Parts: sequence; C-alpha cells; structure tokens
Amino acid sequence: MSIEAMLRRDAQALARSMNDAEMQQLRNEIFAADSASESSAAGRSGSLRAAGPAPGRGLSEREEAAAVSGGDHTVLDRYREEGVKHAASARRAAELLELIGEDESAGRWWRTAARLGDPDAIDYVDAFLGGPTDGSALASQRKEER
Repeated sequence: MSIEAMLRRDAQALARSMNDAEMQQLRNEIFAADSASESSAAGRSGSLRAAGPAPGRGLSEREEAAAVSGGDHTVLDRYREEGVKHAASARRAAELLELIGEDESAGRWWRTAARLGDPDAIDYVDAFLGGPTDGSALASQRKEER
C-alpha cells in the first residue's frame, strides 16, 4: 500500500473519530491555510515541526492526565486539534487516549504522530502497533536520518 493510500485511510479514520465541531474547525483551518498570503507562507518553517504548541500550558503532564482521567477532555481536545499539524501534540493525544482506555483511537494518533516525524511515536508504532502502518519502515527511515 502506498504512503498516500495509508495517509488517506488514516485521515478517513481520524475524520470518523472527530465530532462535527472538530471537523468544522479542521475545515476552517484548511481553507484559511489555502487563502493565506504568499508572504506568510514564505515564513513557515515547513510541514514537519519537532514540537507543537503546549495545549495544556500551565498544567503538568500529571495534572493533564488527572484531568482527562476525571472526565475533563478539554486538554485532550486541544491536543487532538493541534495533533493534525504537530507531531508532539499528536503523541500526547495518543498518550492521553491510552490513559482513558480508548486504545483504537490512541493507535490512530500514534500513527499520525509517527507520520509527522515524532521519534518516540515511530518507535512505539514499530514496537507495539506494527501492522498496516509498516512501523519497521518508519524505524528504518528514522535510523537513516540519524
């Protein structure tokens, strides 16, 4: 299966896991990005970022986990919003989803983070998820980049 086919399949799975409000926000971001001026596009550092914004700013990882475990998914929702663009946010969404037992959704976010270049996610997918994402190829790619 080609990379494009895998990305398309995972995008469809991600779309199914998102609620309507999240989908509308994603559409707004995509269309806003399309209409951005060339000058702002020239200032971007590229499509892969080593780390994204910190959606839970002001909360420690432990406090985020406690909030999500307690049913407050505000932080998790922010990580999912940013995780479409930022590997670190996608990885944190996967971690929090695992914490609350949403393993299938967490797996999709681990794969998203790996595709966005997060080294921990690449290792995680290779070691634990494997399967259709061909995690060994991601790990090989990571080793070549070193």
